Amino acid sequence: MKDFFVVEKHPFVSQIDRLVVLGEVLWRYDYQDNERAGLIVASKSKQSGWEEVSIDIDFPTERCPLFDEMAMFKDIFWNETEVAMQVHPAQSVYVNVHPYTLHLWRNNRINQKEEKKLKDRIIEAYQEAQEFLPNTGVMLLSRKQNEKKVIINCGNANKPTWDEICRIKKEFWAKEEAAVQFNLGAQFDCGCNYIILWDAKEFKLP
Repeated sequence: MKDFFVVEKHPFVSQIDRLVVLGEVLWRYDYQDNERAGLIVASKSKQSGWEEVSIDIDFPTERCPLFDEMAMFKDIFWNETEVAMQVHPAQSVYVNVHPYTLHLWRNNRINQKEEKKLKDRIIEAYQEAQEFLPNTGVMLLSRKQNEKKVIINCGNANKPTWDEICRIKKEFWAKEEAAVQFNLGAQFDCGCNYIILWDAKEFKLP
């Protein structure tokens, strides 16, 4: 994760305050550009091993952030080489404190070599998807043993919303199974026609 002094240099980001909650420091930011405004809460915990950015869009209307907005916020808070994720958890541990807030997570205990392997694997999966799913639709791929991925292709102009992805997750995973979608940043995420949901069994979750 970028140093928060670097984040605060972004033209549309301004710090509101810092809070200490259960021993963890939370940085609260206001985000405002010509199209939207909202609240961002960021933290990086040595104790838990996780970095988190929570995003809430409340102007001009309160709503969940869109796909390209999540990619934008990933770029604001993380470097290009770092991989963030959004988690679709098991039903028994699902928490919905605020219906319009989405979260980006990154495991800060992953080493650079492992993170590069993960990023390369994600990019390779998207490249494979272009060969197997040229048309708009949803397809389940299970090309490797114990690996399950759902590829969602809605076209560049019609990326699925968070609610739509959640509905698709329910179609392919049992209630107590978790899935993740990775975020690499706007240059990659917004330049690809596909979103991939990965089975979360092999990935460490927050």
